[in-house]
Amino acid sequence: MNSSGFKSYILLPAYNEEKSLVKLIPALKEQLKSDYEIVVVDDGSKDKTKVRIKRFKEKYNISYIAHPENQGLGETIRIGLTHILKKAAKNDRIVIMDADYTHPPELIKKMAAELDKRKDIVIASRFCRGGRQVGVRFFRKFFSFSARIVMSVIFNVRNITDYTSGYRIYRAGLIKEYLLHRGELPVKAAGFESTVELLMKLIFFGAAVKEVPLILRYDRRETPTKMNLPVTILGYLIMVVKLKILRTSLTRKNNIMQIINIPWYSGLASYAEDMGIYSQKAGYDIDFAVVGESELIEKIQKNFRTLSLYGRSPVNTFKSILKIRRSLNNTKFIFAHTGSSFFLGVAASLFKKTKVYRVRAERGKIKKNIFNIILHKLAAGVIVPTIPIKKVFQKFGIKDRKIYYLPPVVDSDNFYPQPLKKSNIVGIVGRLDKIKGHGVLIESLTLVKREIEEIKLIIAGNEEGVTEKKLMDKARRLGVAGNIRFMGKVKYGTIPAIMAECRAGIIASLGSEAVSRVAVEWMACGRPVIASKVGCLEQFIINNYNGFLVSPGDPEELGIRIIELLKIRDLNQKMAQKAGKYAAQHFTPEIYVRNLKKILDE
Repeated sequence: MNSSGFKSYILLPAYNEEKSLVKLIPALKEQLKSDYEIVVVDDGSKDKTKVRIKRFKEKYNISYIAHPENQGLGETIRIGLTHILKKAAKNDRIVIMDADYTHPPELIKKMAAELDKRKDIVIASRFCRGGRQVGVRFFRKFFSFSARIVMSVIFNVRNITDYTSGYRIYRAGLIKEYLLHRGELPVKAAGFESTVELLMKLIFFGAAVKEVPLILRYDRRETPTKMNLPVTILGYLIMVVKLKILRTSLTRKNNIMQIINIPWYSGLASYAEDMGIYSQKAGYDIDFAVVGESELIEKIQKNFRTLSLYGRSPVNTFKSILKIRRSLNNTKFIFAHTGSSFFLGVAASLFKKTKVYRVRAERGKIKKNIFNIILHKLAAGVIVPTIPIKKVFQKFGIKDRKIYYLPPVVDSDNFYPQPLKKSNIVGIVGRLDKIKGHGVLIESLTLVKREIEEIKLIIAGNEEGVTEKKLMDKARRLGVAGNIRFMGKVKYGTIPAIMAECRAGIIASLGSEAVSRVAVEWMACGRPVIASKVGCLEQFIINNYNGFLVSPGDPEELGIRIIELLKIRDLNQKMAQKAGKYAAQHFTPEIYVRNLKKILDE
């Protein structure tokens, strides 16, 4: 459970539970193994709880907090959370469970696994499929069932069947964020209704919730229940009314939903992911609506909460619209990254206060039909990463005041200027695709080799349409195979090291390059770029300043520029410095966040 370096805090509110704690604490230790802390908050027990815990502290990692008099479950949870939050990291886990051993400790591993899937709260539910109650009296069952119905009718929160379960696991960072924004913990009530209050306030705040089935073992109780049913029912009813009244003021409307209705991870998806990462740094909560069971959702859900969309048939489109619409309670903005995503976002947000922006990180004409005109009229604006794409919208008829320029961003913690080496190495980083011009670059080496015999070319990228074998066969025919090193598909984290080996980056594309992330990364590493005059490269690369621009598909011109840059060391050094300076002036996270906030704060 702790293989990822997270610490688990187990909060046990206890009142006269000495017999149960004797069994529960060793069972918890068996499940947690290491890197844990059990926090027992003794709410005025009259039995020997204190003596038992004192003995356990010699063997287990336990913190013991005692109230002289019984103050109720809510105050016990508040005291325990206050103790835990002083030391917990944002990705640590907080488990709150009953101390009477009715909640099975072995369920913690399953709950933690769900929390790792970008969830904020995982509830052990008696009512979801696989859950049940053992040894619970009829009136207690009826109360829990009735509470479920009432809460479902009034609040109708997706994915929840058990609102009153006291067995949950929370991401510590969620409660820390709530405390930071609200100035108080999300629990004020004194009685058992505090469990509902804690859950609903965090949901209003934007928490992503999941349930796992719970088999509640009331047959293992050693002492009678402390719940006064009439008092508890009244407390729950008052709490429901309060939450209903306060829902609007408690709801955090700082969310951005990014819709990207494609199944594959592309340059467009990469731009969307960057928007998500740096929007979070700007203080926004991010959700992604992505095609379910796809390559893209598998990658995105590692870092973001995701909403799984259906296919593109008319029926599935309608289902996706309804699913998105149900998820917009906390959403202030929608970023739509494709044409179909744009339609989904506009349709789902009709008659809501959510603003929809069309984000376009691809070139190509926009069909000027009545359908597209209406969609863009309903949108708050369009966001573009490059000037060429901005011109596409201007030609379509969008007014400048509705076009927002948001250049790409580079991870400056990993991509930063590094000293040039004395080698004669150049590199190209990107998928092996005909449009990327690898063949043209290899042809240019025949010219370069005549002037610089020790020239080396590093090629990094996975095969997509063109194989390494095909390129190497061409290199052998041209007599430059010994000058090329193929790296294959590389991990993103190794790219800065590859770029540091090179004295210049090459982008030999024959077309495309609507948004060239790799051009920005080369410059951020302090490397001049020799690039084709396509897409955004004509904007990012200033000829004879931070690199050279060459005609696409022209190996001779490309070769001449490589020779010039490598043979004239002073030129190489000056361009390298200017490339790093240009990246620092245009593509840093700080600049990106500032530009993003200008758009969203209007």
